[in-house]
Parts: sequence; structure tokens; C-alpha cells
Amino acid sequence: MAFEAKVLQVLIASPSDVQQERIKITETIYQWNALNSEEQKIVLLPVKWETHVSSEYSGADTQEILNKQFVRSCDILIGVFWSKIGTPTLKSSSGTLEEIEEFIHAGKPIKLYFASKDIPQDADLDQIAHVRSFKQAYQGQGIYMSYSSIENLESLLMTDLTREVRKFRSPTSLVEDIDTPKQRFNLVSLPNAVEKKKKTIRKQLNSILNENERIFLEYGPHSIRANNPLSQSAHMWKQKCLESIIPNNDKIIHLLQNNIDLITEDKICILSTFITHTEGLKQNYLSEFKDRNVPLFPKDIKNILD
Repeated sequence: MAFEAKVLQVLIASPSDVQQERIKITETIYQWNALNSEEQKIVLLPVKWETHVSSEYSGADTQEILNKQFVRSCDILIGVFWSKIGTPTLKSSSGTLEEIEEFIHAGKPIKLYFASKDIPQDADLDQIAHVRSFKQAYQGQGIYMSYSSIENLESLLMTDLTREVRKFRSPTSLVEDIDTPKQRFNLVSLPNAVEKKKKTIRKQLNSILNENERIFLEYGPHSIRANNPLSQSAHMWKQKCLESIIPNNDKIIHLLQNNIDLITEDKICILSTFITHTEGLKQNYLSEFKDRNVPLFPKDIKNILD
């Protein structure tokens, strides 16, 4: 059934070494639309040079042509970096950085993600140095997220997109279509309905967290079993992580992302940390590559709905 909605254009900005990420970002945006657009009355439109550039000659700066054609008309920028910074333009160190600078000057939202996966052996050292330099400079001006896998990026992006959409929603969006007494009654009852929903979701969340805590206390690295050298505790703990902890964490992420409207702005970062923590666990237990920088379990996840 047709419905009216505001369209937000989401620019996907990146160098050429993250093609898988560009595809996944596009898919994630469409997935967000399928789950949220009708309810939120907002549709996200992925914008990238592969689909939005058209033939044009100006005899000047190629990047400026892109800026005029679609960059400046976009509302949100999603930037992804791995081992390359990109090709220099007349104004900046790369086309991607120039697009980011356009958004900074326009005061539009920017979401940046840096890959924490291994650098390719044939990577250009100068490009790597430029990425690290930009990452360090940006750290003093904003907040970025690191991702360890395509799945990790997808989870982070779903949360961040919902967070940004909140800022674009009209403050009167809840009341703009209230015409009947029944609708007005429903609006008055909204706070009670929200609290009831929170109570239900909190109960589900605590149930999963309590199960994980029980497993951690019984089999984790600080358990009584771990102090017994004959208990094979490390093997048992790994098995419990694969069979229970990680699947339960995925359930928590799914539960909270589907009810992200219940999470206040100041606590969204807790969910992002939990997602990164979970993806780090997966990498350390399912892959031969170990990441020592996996964030610790964020204990505040228990109070994320408070």
C-alpha cells in the first residue's frame, strides 16, 4: 500500500579498495527501508558514483562535477576506509576526503568507519600512511567506528542509520495526522504504551544476559574451573562461547536494533560497543586471526533501556 515519506539521500564515499563494503552498505540501506520506512515515514536512498554519475565535460575539476551532480544534494555521508585514501583532486588529498570536507562545511552528518582487518600484502605504504594520518586527525574532530568484518559493519550501520533518521524526523511527526478522538486518545496513551513495551523488552534482555552471566561464571576465564589445570577449561569456555554466548549476543543485538526507538541518544554508544565486542569474539573464536583490541563486555548494556 502506498504511503507518503521523506526521502533522505545517503552518499556512500570511499576509495576503491572497499568494494564489498560498498555493496553491503547499499544492501543495508535497503534492508533498513524494508524494516522501518513505512513506520518512520522516511526512505533512505543510497547514492554513489556507480549509479548517479552522468557524462559531463567542464574542462576543469572532475571531482567538482561529481560534487555538483550529486554530492552536495545528499543528506548523510557514509565513509569507509581500509588501506587506501584515494586519488588526489585539485582541492584535497582524495575525492573521498573532498566529499567529506563538503559535508563538514555544510554541517551535514558524517558516519565514518575504518576497517580493522589485515592490510593487503601489496598495499601502497604511502596510501596506508595517509589513511592513518587522516584517521588520527579526524579523531580530534569527531567520532569514528572500527569494524572487523562485513557483518560487523552491517550491524553498526543499522544502528547508526536509525540514530541519524531520528534527527531528521519532524518534532510534530507524532501528532501531524491526529484527526479523530480515538487517535488523540492513543497519543495520550503513548507514554504508557512505551513503558509497557520497555518492560517487555527489558525482561527479554535480562533473561538472555542472565544466561550468559551464568555461563561466564561457571566456565569463563575467572571461574573455579579455570584454576584447575586438569579441567580443560579453555576448551570448554570456547565451546560455550560458540554454542551459547555468541548466539545469545546476536539475539541481544537483534532485539535492541528492532527496538532502537526505546534507546535514548546517550546510550546508543553502548549498543555500538556491544556489537563491536560481539564481532570481536566471533573473530577470535571462529577465525585464525586474533584481535587483541576487542572491547570488553560493556556492563552498561544491562541498563540500556533505563
